[in-house]
Amino acid sequence: MPCRDYEPVTPSVVYRDDPKTKKLLEEKQAKLDLVTRLLCFVLSNAEAPFWAVLSKAKKTAAHGNAYEELCQWWQQHELEDKRERKRLKQAALAKLTPEEKEALGLK
Repeated sequence: MPCRDYEPVTPSVVYRDDPKTKKLLEEKQAKLDLVTRLLCFVLSNAEAPFWAVLSKAKKTAAHGNAYEELCQWWQQHELEDKRERKRLKQAALAKLTPEEKEALGLK
């Protein structure tokens, strides 16, 4: 399941039918999904020393409370990933007949 941002950019009614705005929003959503997927990859593979180093990083004007925000974002993203996996599993299982479920040992 490819990671993505679970809150897609939705245009207001005013811009929804404007082709240029629609294209721009689609490009921005694609970029946001890419950055989300890359960040998810890094954090999924991060080990404890990585988090320890980040927790000791100095706050800067450029980054603000980045460590706290990253931790909050990661917890929320993991929860959203879990919900999405559950939703996909339920949707897939709903397509199976009782016989198929039994053959797969799911009943």
